Amino acid sequence: MRPVKGDCSVILKKVSVDRDNTTFECQVPSFNQGGSKYSSSWPRTSVIVMVKPNTPRFKEEPFQSILAGQTTSLVCESLGGNPLPSLEWHLGNKNITASANTTVVEKSKSVISTLNYVFAKENNRASLTCVSVHRLEKQTTKKLLNVTYRPIVSVDRRVFNVLENHNLTIECHVDANPKAPAMWKSDTTTNYKTVDNTLILTEVKGKAMDDKEFQCTAKNVVGGSETVTVVISVSYRPHIAVKTPKVQSVLVGGDVEMICETSGNPKPTITWTFVDYVYNQQHNPSPADPSKLVIHNVSYLDEGDYYCEGENKIGNDINKATSEKMIVSVSGKPQFLSPNEPVIGFKNENTAVEAVFCSDPPPTRVTWMYDSIPQHEIE
Repeated sequence: MRPVKGDCSVILKKVSVDRDNTTFECQVPSFNQGGSKYSSSWPRTSVIVMVKPNTPRFKEEPFQSILAGQTTSLVCESLGGNPLPSLEWHLGNKNITASANTTVVEKSKSVISTLNYVFAKENNRASLTCVSVHRLEKQTTKKLLNVTYRPIVSVDRRVFNVLENHNLTIECHVDANPKAPAMWKSDTTTNYKTVDNTLILTEVKGKAMDDKEFQCTAKNVVGGSETVTVVISVSYRPHIAVKTPKVQSVLVGGDVEMICETSGNPKPTITWTFVDYVYNQQHNPSPADPSKLVIHNVSYLDEGDYYCEGENKIGNDINKATSEKMIVSVSGKPQFLSPNEPVIGFKNENTAVEAVFCSDPPPTRVTWMYDSIPQHEIE
């Protein structure tokens, strides 16, 4: 081709990859002074014939078994195109191409990218995109992930409060893929039922159910969940049980013990009441341990009826429970109860000298002494 006015351009018509996708060089011949021919060459020019690659595609098999927490290998392939495209991976809006390895196969004009990634359960139903990046166009293919994981169970709180004789429902939330039902269990003998994932307790009994535990678990083909334990806290009135004989006989100078066992929620306070047989007066002993009243060196003044009382407050209501009567019967040698105080008498007038004592059994005789000398004897 002869240049026209020094224009050495070449026009390529109907370019093809096989023929024109190459490097062109323009050479201009000239002669030196000696008549020798030589050529000088200009910089080479590369011609790239643009061809759009095929839409990238996934190899389907691995998508059926993506397990959370384990490395999964996924493959995306792009065929054709000139130049060959690069491949990118996107998880949602996050570029995760750094976790992929790319192989270029020139013979088949293909690009294969293998993603090695640890998916989390939060990636379930997320969009995974393979992007073919080419000068002509970006092309994508997408897939919704099915990430399987073992169940995770949860409850709204760990302690559930309920009033005695009221109903209670507790839902166990299960997050799992594939789905899994909640399973409730307890070592209590009280009847309970479950509907779907909900535990149902009806007319909850205070003493029987207070502080009882229920466990929730779930299981699917991936595995079993950890166990979540809930505690039932039942608010109920005090209950009192006497744990010592209701009638106790003790000798003068001996010891006696009375025990009251209380239950209730909130925990009841315990008070004691005693009505003596000698003066028929009421007393309120305050032992160090409220559940146990111990009397040392018993006298006849300790003989009488004893009661313990439990009290708690639920809301604005004050609740009380009183025990059965506990009787302390004292026997033994006579014991004087009146204090040893001087008696004032007036000359030529009668003066009464009294002494109060108890004895069980009754004395066979009573003797008054003056200066250790018997003065008067009563049979």
